[in-house]
Amino acid sequence: VVDSGSRVARLVALTLLFLITIFTPTSLPYPTGISGEVVASGCLCHGSGLVSEDVSIDVSGFPQSWEVSVEYEITITVQSTVTENGSALGGFNLFIDGGSLSVIDGTVQIVDGEATHTESGNMQRQWTVFWTAPSSTIGDIDYRVYSNTVDGDGTADSDDKGAVVAATIDGPVNDSPGAGEPNLIYPVLLGLVISMIIVNILPHGGGVLESRAEDE
Repeated sequence: VVDSGSRVARLVALTLLFLITIFTPTSLPYPTGISGEVVASGCLCHGSGLVSEDVSIDVSGFPQSWEVSVEYEITITVQSTVTENGSALGGFNLFIDGGSLSVIDGTVQIVDGEATHTESGNMQRQWTVFWTAPSSTIGDIDYRVYSNTVDGDGTADSDDKGAVVAATIDGPVNDSPGAGEPNLIYPVLLGLVISMIIVNILPHGGGVLESRAEDE
């Protein structure tokens, strides 16, 4: 017979185990890239699952203000204190909520509309991808980049570190209210100037001519 104290102790132990399983950050290696639900859960895949100050992500190529249907070449460069050795160096995921992504070479693939590394692409810490802006003006666009840097020992442990950056690209300049509409201020000013000439100058000029005619 199991006494009530033992039963309570077992229940508490099982509850703690369940909570640890739920709240421990996912720490599984994904050598062929990450996307979709894996990224949606905030997974950094390696290390503690938390953002590390020892990793910096530089994203270049995005404009300050995007233009309709223009293609941009985007480069993601990662710097880390994690030693570069072994069979892998790192990986990334780029999500953007407008336009479309396309690959340049075999180190990057597009999965679920997101750009991520391939298995051959995790042998580096820099990746390049094309982004084509939307074909119509939809306002500002947000993007987010996850990256992991690994030591290549084949395990997703605390020696590996990751980071995330996010930013917003402004919508097209002519997407602002009133943009693209004809500027009426100059025609109005020109009309005022002409009116002043007619009212204030021409009558006086005509009077001088009449006076000269009478003198003759």
